[in-house]
Amino acid sequence: MLLVEGLSKFYGARAILDEVSWQLAPGVVVGLIGPNGAGKTTLMRILAGEEEADSGKIVTPKGFQIGFLPQEIALSERSGTLMDTILKGRSDLLELENRVQELSRKLADDPTQLTEYDKVQEEFRSKGGWEFRSTAREIASGMGFTSDQFDLPITSFSGGWQMRALLARLLFRSPDLLLLDEPTNHLDLESIEWLERFLGRYEGSVIIVSHDRFFLNRMVNLCVELEAGSLSIYHGNYDFYEERKVQILEERIAKAARQEKDIARVEAFIERFRSKATKAKQVQSRVKALEKVERIDVGQQQRAAIRFRFPQPPRLGKVAIAARGVHKAFGSNVVYSGIDIDFFRGERVALVGPNGAGKSTMLKVLAGALRADAGSVELGSNAETAYFAQHALEALNPSNTVLVEAQSAATMETASLVRDMLGAFGFSGDDVGKQISVLSGGEKSRVALCKLMLNPAGVLLLDEPTNHLDMASKEVLEDALVDFEGVVIFVSHDRHFINQVATRTVHLENGKADSYAGNFDYYREKRAEEAEEGAQSKATNSSPKQNIKRLQAELRQKKSLELKTLKPELESCESLIEKLEGKKSELQGLMADPSLYDDSKRAQEVSLEFRKIEDELVGHYERWELLSEEIGEIEARYQIEEEALQR
Repeated sequence: MLLVEGLSKFYGARAILDEVSWQLAPGVVVGLIGPNGAGKTTLMRILAGEEEADSGKIVTPKGFQIGFLPQEIALSERSGTLMDTILKGRSDLLELENRVQELSRKLADDPTQLTEYDKVQEEFRSKGGWEFRSTAREIASGMGFTSDQFDLPITSFSGGWQMRALLARLLFRSPDLLLLDEPTNHLDLESIEWLERFLGRYEGSVIIVSHDRFFLNRMVNLCVELEAGSLSIYHGNYDFYEERKVQILEERIAKAARQEKDIARVEAFIERFRSKATKAKQVQSRVKALEKVERIDVGQQQRAAIRFRFPQPPRLGKVAIAARGVHKAFGSNVVYSGIDIDFFRGERVALVGPNGAGKSTMLKVLAGALRADAGSVELGSNAETAYFAQHALEALNPSNTVLVEAQSAATMETASLVRDMLGAFGFSGDDVGKQISVLSGGEKSRVALCKLMLNPAGVLLLDEPTNHLDMASKEVLEDALVDFEGVVIFVSHDRHFINQVATRTVHLENGKADSYAGNFDYYREKRAEEAEEGAQSKATNSSPKQNIKRLQAELRQKKSLELKTLKPELESCESLIEKLEGKKSELQGLMADPSLYDDSKRAQEVSLEFRKIEDELVGHYERWELLSEEIGEIEARYQIEEEALQR
């Protein structure tokens, strides 16, 4: 349980947090939502104790632990191995382990140490000491590290991999509350899916800031929106938040329109009868009433949606780019051994596969940024390549402003769109006047991507183009790529982005390229079918009875996994509804008591609280219906499959 009371934080005259209050229940996974600059990271830092609020307080139970993974971090430890770095997440167990070893050595000369030895050893055992090293190795493997990397110096890893190590250490520490700021930025698809499974069984609470819609939809059961210094609660995943937010905005706009009509009618009356003495009292009454009216503010609209269309390239040949017999190795690590792959006009191809399979290497080879050891890359007629990766940041002119740098890439067709495009990528107002030299790595990445979009080639090679983009910017990029008539070949760990953009998914692994004619969902479905067919072929020698038992067990396991997070969420939802209904009944009792209205202020407070609870109940009931329906569909589907097996 964490309680935030009246928290305020100002930067100059701007309120990042304005007397925010919030109660975080145990075991929930929260998506902290809001536009760039709203203060999400600031709130996380305040919760983590790394930044102070101007006023208010945070209340936690005694011994409550909070772990924070910021978006960018400099590794402070410059010594030790990867495993040393991760194990420091449980320094208490490391100290106990050393104490056990020390007492064990002393026992040979001093038997009186036996009581102390037994006591320390039992504490070590009860805290999970016997298995804590294997747990650390399991988490490291989940983060994509291989066993032969465990003993490498932490300084031998890149910044992105050091971030993975710090995430692994934080997960290993297992605090009561995990604060994760863009945790998927440095992970590949396999590691993200492992993280989802880990968080799915995590016993503590989690607050996540992420622009990965797919990840948020799978993980969070509560969205908390931070905007204009205030928090709004939505009881569901990201899709539910978006739908509910649109409904609320539409309702507010309708109320504002009705209010404007009422105000216009009153103003017309005032204007009509202002000079008539017989109506003076009524006019004054309406003037005073208007002064007391609290105008409904529909709120600041979200960034205007920009529909951007790439300048279209000359018509490409049927095969726009082809790799023939490509071989590439790094020392003894053979990435490709004679790989052949074609990319056709109009395709948008996602390259996926485990870490180290050669996805980014393939883009570099196709772009000519990396020479293959053998084989060739052939461009079709009218085909030219444009390559976007982190190295594109180095090509930016540090002395230029953001606006000048973007204008340098614009064509006649796109010159008028430069400011709109920069706005879509998070640069508005004075931001366009910033020098490139003062921008963060993420901001530079957005400028480089903006330049690419303003003057693309016929074949776009994009390595993690959605890193550092918010939801709105991703949608601009998605729409532009879908309309592009050239070829797009990209690497991304954003599954929603792959689903929206890809027409083909290519799985790279063990030097092979397997193509799937669809997006990420299609690819995953087909891979699962292939795995199931492989398992079935291994079981052909089993008896029919054994096969049925095995299939029944598999069905039960699949059903349990699908319902694992849904049923607890439904129970939590029912519990909240029961509490709110009880509070609602209590308030109805108060409102039915005439004496309440003797105190107008108290009556107004009770009425406001009643309406607030009614609004919350609407959201909870909607979420309960969605969960009940989803659980019912899953149970019905598995019931049919179980009955089919029995027949």
